[in-house]
Amino acid sequence: MVMRLLGSKKLITSRLILRSTEESDLKTLWEILCIPEVNKYYLNCKLNFNWEEELPWQMKKLAKAKNPDVFCWSIILKENNECIGQITVQEKVDYPSDIRDIGWFIAPAHQRKGYASEAAQKVIDYMFQEVGIKKNTNWCCNSKSSLLASYGKIRF
Repeated sequence: MVMRLLGSKKLITSRLILRSTEESDLKTLWEILCIPEVNKYYLNCKLNFNWEEELPWQMKKLAKAKNPDVFCWSIILKENNECIGQITVQEKVDYPSDIRDIGWFIAPAHQRKGYASEAAQKVIDYMFQEVGIKKNTNWCCNSKSSLLASYGKIRF
């Protein structure tokens, strides 16, 4: 099967809406990433803690996220439409384009409730069944027991 570049199609689970990141999500997502217990596991680069300086970079990322070869979703709670995190599937450097890496972050108040596993399972199903990737790899900057537990719940 040839990989189809379908972009971040809206995906729905029993408790979540996974949709393309919107401009209204940007500051919330940045605020979540500014939390040390989140960024120490997700980021492998320096974080800008000044929103006014960060905004142009975020807008550039948002424009790129509209491309059909970019897979980036905001994680939204169905019950109250709250943005609680983000999940992405990215190309891996020096790998064929149909081998992808998945990563996510969730606001601490919403961790340990199964949202990461639920979102990841839906995204992985979409990437294999509709987009046609051949392999998924998981990479994290630092190990965290709950993160590793989430990986263990996901069917590949």
